[in-house]
Amino acid sequence: MQELGLLERLIVSVFNFFSYMIDLIPSFELGSTQRGVSSFFSSLSASIDFMSDLIAGAGILIPVVDVFIIISIVVGFRVFMFTVFIINWVIRRIADVIP
Repeated sequence: MQELGLLERLIVSVFNFFSYMIDLIPSFELGSTQRGVSSFFSSLSASIDFMSDLIAGAGILIPVVDVFIIISIVVGFRVFMFTVFIINWVIRRIADVIP
């Protein structure tokens, strides 16, 4: 019965950790028209500043620049392959029209 209490505490601590991590994510809310445009841009700017500080802090442990380079290479390759597919499709449609 003691293990059940330990298991419950472990599950609660995991959920508390995830809720803490979710609370770190800034909210990108649009706000209401009563607050005005300047307050919207100031909250958006604060959110972007927080995210950049969070990424800069993670840069100590995670090679953020290298991760972004790898992601950009993968996305660039997929865009290139999609472009090749579109060009191939257009050439086939033109070849189907020409007897």
